Amino acid sequence: MQGGYETKDYLAGLSQFLQVSPTTTDSLRYASQLPMKDFEDAMQVAAAVAGKANVMATRNIRAYAKSPIRAFTPKQVLQELANHSPPRVHTALRSPHHFIR
Repeated sequence: MQGGYETKDYLAGLSQFLQVSPTTTDSLRYASQLPMKDFEDAMQVAAAVAGKANVMATRNIRAYAKSPIRAFTPKQVLQELANHSPPRVHTALRSPHHFIR
C-alpha cells in the first residue's frame, strides 16, 4: 500500500478511529536517549509513547527490538483490530486484499 488515491482514502478511513501522535521537543529528547540505531525509528517510538500507544505498526520489526513499545507488522495490527473491534472498525478496515500484506 504505497502512494495513490486508494492509500489516501484508506488512511482517511482509519483516521475515524485511530489518531496520529504529535511530537514535541520533549519527544526529541526522549528519542535521543533510546538505545536504537536509527533516530527516525526512535522518533516514531517517542511519538507512540507520547500518544500512549500499546503497539506500533512497522514493516521493519527488527529495528524496534529495543523499543519500549512492541512492534508488529501492519498486517498483524490490522488483523488484531479486525478480530477484536466494534463493527464500525470492521467497516473502516474493509479494503481490497492488496492493502493487507
